[in-house]
Amino acid sequence: MRKRTCYFGLMLITLLLLGGCSTPEPVATPTPTRTPVPQVAATATLVPLPTATLAPPTAMPTTSPTPEAVAATPLPPDVNPLTGEKMASEAVLDRIPIAIKVSNSPEVRPQSGL
Repeated sequence: MRKRTCYFGLMLITLLLLGGCSTPEPVATPTPTRTPVPQVAATATLVPLPTATLAPPTAMPTTSPTPEAVAATPLPPDVNPLTGEKMASEAVLDRIPIAIKVSNSPEVRPQSGL
């Protein structure tokens, strides 16, 4: 009886360890996509004219309103155009930004001459 209990305990521990070490299957989440704004085109609609005779209807084109042009407002001279923050002086904005990337891959180790 004691031997069965030991086997059952070992089997239970093994199952718990295997179940705890497994990773859940990833679930795909849908990402929202941008849909283009529908363009309204000029279309012709048939408008019947009130006449005493039965003349064929004439097509009268309808026009859509034209979108207004968006004008960019210039920034004040002491505002950084990238961050929108006010700078202490305009001379700081004349500096050239520099970015440096130091690789850490095994092929370039040790990084020397920095």
